[in-house]
Amino acid sequence: RALMEAANGVRLAPTFIGSFNLTLGVMTYCNAGQVVALFRDSDGTRVLQHGGVPLGLFTHVTYEPAVLAFQPRDRLLLVTKGVIQSHRGNSEFGVGRIERILERASGDSAARICDIVLREAYEFGNNPWARIYNFLHPAKQHDDLTAVALVRTDPSGSA
Repeated sequence: RALMEAANGVRLAPTFIGSFNLTLGVMTYCNAGQVVALFRDSDGTRVLQHGGVPLGLFTHVTYEPAVLAFQPRDRLLLVTKGVIQSHRGNSEFGVGRIERILERASGDSAARICDIVLREAYEFGNNPWARIYNFLHPAKQHDDLTAVALVRTDPSGSA
């Protein structure tokens, strides 16, 4: 309700909110809307499910939190739909490319993972042919490219 009042009405606010307990290595989170969240651990990479509608659409929506255990070297990556939906003609950058980037980033820092994802998504959508397509179709809207990563470091000091 406070979000709606501050925005003077209904506004779409896709949101991922989490609280990480460093001592326990546990994150409690809610994913509301179209923020794509991927988690990489020793079992592989998986997309975390959405937890509800975006914040601010309805006054009395509740969200059920999820819990995620982080072992050393586990990684969480959040990207906006602008990254996933970056286009090259009719091809979309897609979740699969993000998963492969996260799988390859075994020893990378959170900043490095974000840099790689954003650079690859930007280059995918801004190759020379995409520029021509965008010139011929100027009404096409471009979403933002945003990535946030969390990497739990190994307490022993290795990666």
